[in-house]
Amino acid sequence: FCAVIAWGRRRQMELIYLKCTWLCIAYCFSFVGALIFAVIQRRLFDHVNNQTTSMADFTAVVYNLPLITGDQFAEEQLEQAIFAFTREQVVGVSIC
Repeated sequence: FCAVIAWGRRRQMELIYLKCTWLCIAYCFSFVGALIFAVIQRRLFDHVNNQTTSMADFTAVVYNLPLITGDQFAEEQLEQAIFAFTREQVVGVSIC
């Protein structure tokens, strides 16, 4: 019985290079596959985003607003300022 176990151990060590080779090939294949999948997903998203209208198409992001306290009506002031600058109807303002 011990001879069979010893033979199995020797055979396992003889084939360890094959196991490691398979592991490296599988890892590289899955890594490259993930990169290809990411590129395909990005292209599909860009295509769909360009073909459809969403809320992001009607959004403006404003940076460098002055710091104010919470007791002022900042949303209304900002809405009026944006309307005065763009002459476009402002549906809503949210300060984050």
